[in-house]
Amino acid sequence: MQDLKSRITRYMICISLITMITMMVIFVVYQLQTAHETARVNAREIFAQVGQILESNDREKKALSQQYHDEILRRADTVAYILERDPSIRTDPEALRDVAATVGVDEIHLIDGDGVIFCSTVPESFGLSFDSGEQLAFFKPMLTDKSLRMVQEITPNTTQGAQLQYTCVWNRDGSIIVQVGMVPENVEKLTEQNELSYLFSLLRTEPGVRLYIVDPATEIIEAATQTSDTGRTLSDVGINPKTVRTIKDGFYTDIDGESHFCIFSILGGKQIGYALSYQRLHGSVSNASMILSFSMALGAILLVLAVTGYMDIFVINPVDTTNECLREIAEGNLDKKVDIRSSLEFSELSNHINAMVNSLLASTQKMSYVLDRAEINIGVYEYSPGMARVRFTERVPRILGIEGKEHHRSWMNREDFQQCVEALKARPFEEEEGVYRRETADGARYIKLEEMRDDSGIMGILMDVTEAVNRRLAIESERDIDPLTGILNRRGMDNTLSRLYEEKADIGHCAVVMIDADGLKQVNDTYGHDSGDLYIRGIAQALTHFGEEACARFAVSRNGGDEFVMFLYGYSDREALMDSIRALHARQDAGRVALANGLRVPLRYSVGYALSTGEGDYYGDLFKAADASMYENKRQRKQLRLS
Repeated sequence: MQDLKSRITRYMICISLITMITMMVIFVVYQLQTAHETARVNAREIFAQVGQILESNDREKKALSQQYHDEILRRADTVAYILERDPSIRTDPEALRDVAATVGVDEIHLIDGDGVIFCSTVPESFGLSFDSGEQLAFFKPMLTDKSLRMVQEITPNTTQGAQLQYTCVWNRDGSIIVQVGMVPENVEKLTEQNELSYLFSLLRTEPGVRLYIVDPATEIIEAATQTSDTGRTLSDVGINPKTVRTIKDGFYTDIDGESHFCIFSILGGKQIGYALSYQRLHGSVSNASMILSFSMALGAILLVLAVTGYMDIFVINPVDTTNECLREIAEGNLDKKVDIRSSLEFSELSNHINAMVNSLLASTQKMSYVLDRAEINIGVYEYSPGMARVRFTERVPRILGIEGKEHHRSWMNREDFQQCVEALKARPFEEEEGVYRRETADGARYIKLEEMRDDSGIMGILMDVTEAVNRRLAIESERDIDPLTGILNRRGMDNTLSRLYEEKADIGHCAVVMIDADGLKQVNDTYGHDSGDLYIRGIAQALTHFGEEACARFAVSRNGGDEFVMFLYGYSDREALMDSIRALHARQDAGRVALANGLRVPLRYSVGYALSTGEGDYYGDLFKAADASMYENKRQRKQLRLS
């Protein structure tokens, strides 16, 4: 029963392991998907933050730029007004510088109608024209349209390359163009704040996170949270640019020898990348997996211990007790009762087993009763290798001849019973398979025994077939014996030869001898058919005496009319067989037979034979050869008498 417990325990462990592994796989896959989705959400949040900052800065920059635009135009108008009030300033650079300081601008340039600077706060600008560079060329349309008031975006000036914002207006009389330049400090600051590299310096990232700004055209990293990566290409840090362009949901790659989960997006014409280290991404998954594994393993162990303990109390021990009771019952102790009440199922099982045993006891008695009432001389017995006793019906002891021995009405010791059966089997009746001969004070009894064997045991049937066997023997005797001579008839000889040829080892050197009576017709015609019957009987007796006296083994039959057959066999060599045949030839004319009237007449017969070793010849062929030989002998004897 321990094997059942072991199997159930192993089964529970296997189921627990399969469940744990399945749950762990599902959990890990779910956690990985969650971690990947979290990484994507974090990346999108960072990208959104950068976008919001840029958008806010851009709005602020536009508003501030508009303020500078309006302010610089106002100051340019102020300068033009001052020059109108005091035209002398137009040719005095020092006075012009004072005006610039008063108005609060950095540069003032006075340009004539041909677009040439004729006075300036910056000496290097004297003589420059609208054709002197891109910065001045921007205002060239004003030469043809004096209604224009133009403000230039922040741009490097022509002489020094400093970042300034310029504006040009015509004075009121349209004689000169006043150009004013200012350094837009606040706008520059906002422009600088809109640079992604500046934003990266402000963003706080978690450990294991890297951010990149990449120029899509050159694949060069323009800014990165890992400053050492700035200026390198994507390929240099281990990121495949093609993968960046084709996979948007994230991919794994090695950066500086460590695996990272990377997500890239386009922002402001630049590629912005988010890279999360494998350790950071999977660290929480590993910890959660270990905790879950430990919890499930502990739960599985407690479950197995609880279930196996419960099985011991309510299953294993009751089953062991039940098996022990069944073993005793199988050994023949049908008085054993099973009484297990640990559960409703075992209680019902006990009741069913007890009912089955009672049914077995009753079935034997019922069978005996039926057989007795039907006056059928049949007995049935049954036992298994593990049973100490044999159960049988009441006629079994009578059939086996053990009625005087001590035995229970329906059972006896198995060893004693087997000895009785083996003693019966030791005397087989050769004429019929499965039938055995038992000698009794009233003569021979014939018992037919059939046993059915399987793994569960042996069931046997005993039948007293004495009457049937005796009746069959009588019929066979009448069928195979010639009633006139008392020897075998043709059928009897065929049956005898068939049995002998099935046992070729006993035949040895053999011969078929054909004998035909000479002078039977003359006896019948002269003395009558009754004398002819005596003549035939005399030949049969002579052949029988010859066989007993001169043959190793023989069988003799009358085939019909005056024709006889002898089968001589059991000879160790051919010469001994020929000696017997020659002795038969010597008696062909030596005998005499007494007829009914006391007259004795010569007994004559012709003889033919065919020899064999009994190993391959079919006796039917021997008959033909012996018959031909006999007729040849008859012919020779006839010729001899005539001569």
